[in-house]
Amino acid sequence: MSIQEEQERLLQKEWREEIIPGLGNRQWITVYLTRKRDDCEHLDLYSGLVPNERVDISMSSEDWDINADNCLPRFQWELDKQSMIRLPEYDRFGWPINRVEPLIFVRTFHGLRPKFIEISEEFRHFHNLFSGSNDTVFCKIDEIGDSIPVIRIHEHQVEIRRKELRQFLAVKNMSMALYFDRLCFSSFELADLGLSETFETVSGGTFIYRFTMFGHKWQATESYESWSRTWGKTLLRGISIEKVGESPFYDIFEQQYEDFKIGLDRNDEPITFTSDPDKLANFFGKNPDAPQFLTPVFFYRSVLDKYYTESSKYTVSDGHLYCRDLWYLPIDNNHPDFVIAFLGDLGDKLPFREQSHWKHHNAIAKGGLSETSWRRWFQQEGALPSDSAWRFRYMYMMFVSAWCKKYGWDLFKPLRVTDTHHFSKLRRPLTSETTEFHEIVLSLSILLQDSINIKELRKRIPDFESKDSDGKDKRNIPILGEYLESEGLRGAVQYVEYLRMLQMLRSNSGTVHRRNEKEYQKAAAFFSLDAKSTVQVADDIFTKLTEFLNSLREHFCPDETD
Repeated sequence: MSIQEEQERLLQKEWREEIIPGLGNRQWITVYLTRKRDDCEHLDLYSGLVPNERVDISMSSEDWDINADNCLPRFQWELDKQSMIRLPEYDRFGWPINRVEPLIFVRTFHGLRPKFIEISEEFRHFHNLFSGSNDTVFCKIDEIGDSIPVIRIHEHQVEIRRKELRQFLAVKNMSMALYFDRLCFSSFELADLGLSETFETVSGGTFIYRFTMFGHKWQATESYESWSRTWGKTLLRGISIEKVGESPFYDIFEQQYEDFKIGLDRNDEPITFTSDPDKLANFFGKNPDAPQFLTPVFFYRSVLDKYYTESSKYTVSDGHLYCRDLWYLPIDNNHPDFVIAFLGDLGDKLPFREQSHWKHHNAIAKGGLSETSWRRWFQQEGALPSDSAWRFRYMYMMFVSAWCKKYGWDLFKPLRVTDTHHFSKLRRPLTSETTEFHEIVLSLSILLQDSINIKELRKRIPDFESKDSDGKDKRNIPILGEYLESEGLRGAVQYVEYLRMLQMLRSNSGTVHRRNEKEYQKAAAFFSLDAKSTVQVADDIFTKLTEFLNSLREHFCPDETD
């Protein structure tokens, strides 16, 4: 290192001229740090929350108001000088100066346990933060349900996102003082560097510090001939209280609304209109020249793919879409070709970023709601779903419940927790992709074949033989067929054959086992995959299996399901 470079380092020129004025201006703010570099540079950062009415007092001195060693709760007996009686005294934050509160707590245990760092509980609760398994990152859930990191904890450093920190400061009517203490050591004497001992205090409005430079050895380090120190604080203020927002403390901004296509004009050009509820008409004379709040807006069915894919976050039900308890949207997903939502609901119930996702899938179509949704929403009737998958799911749940209630055991065993998605994600294909179709076949096979309770069925089949005519162990579907025939179910043979062909299609689709082309072609021909789209075939399968479940219901437990 040259004489000039060593001179600038000891003067801490970059730190004083560039870094200190910029502290607190980045997206992530370091609020705690302890660092040593080759024993020639030491840096400590700490932070405290200063009441706004005490900021001027705090910023009149470069001294720290608190530090990591004196911010834990303190209890002791103090001698009252007037009465000369010892009185108990408790302080939540130790020895606070000017009512300054700590943001970071450094927990130590006399060297008997490893130290660790904690963030103010109030700050974590304010933003409703949660941590991962190792407690190094704390996140919040934003308005569309995404996890947003707010705190990052390293071994010797803590960073907090500036936006959430300034929101917290605003509601507490406080500012944050970021304290710094930087030491630099040099093996050169000051005279060799053309420098002299310095004592100066620098104030820049949002910061104040004392800079000192000495030409003698630092008491704890004998190997250096000179050293310098920058000691002080900088201030970060909260945002305007009007911009904080309500729980969970999103930024306030002028609400945005997407425009959606709601039809065609005389020239076959798309008609678009805002989804802002305040600008839409209603049935009581509001905005008479505008489209109605309940104007149906059409979307390609692929709009739901995102929500089925992230099933741990979203729930698609018959008539509704939920993002946990953050937001929900009433939808018509019983329409055979589209998903429909009301124009006003899109603006009223969806965050803007979610509206943008729906706009990307916006379609123009003639007609209106499905009969099911029309009856439910406008005629207040309890209509069954018309969508083939929803109807199957409804019948499956009703039958499973009725069977267990009547017989005390399950004909189709409950799914394991790791397999529940095979039911919750079951749907008509959103596209004509074969992969999606085969995933649906797999789920149906798991629900109606893998889940057959053969242990209970064996007990109830007269003269049951565990081997077939070829000496092989009987599998799930033949055992079910044998039981249904013994119970006299009408059409049992045809239903069992249908399940067998579905199993063959599943086994040779390539999603589970290596494909046997001959068997696959046989199953494909059975389901007319060569003549129909995968959506049409899925409709046929759902319809047939719903018929099967209804036959089981009517034969075995009609009283429990009427």
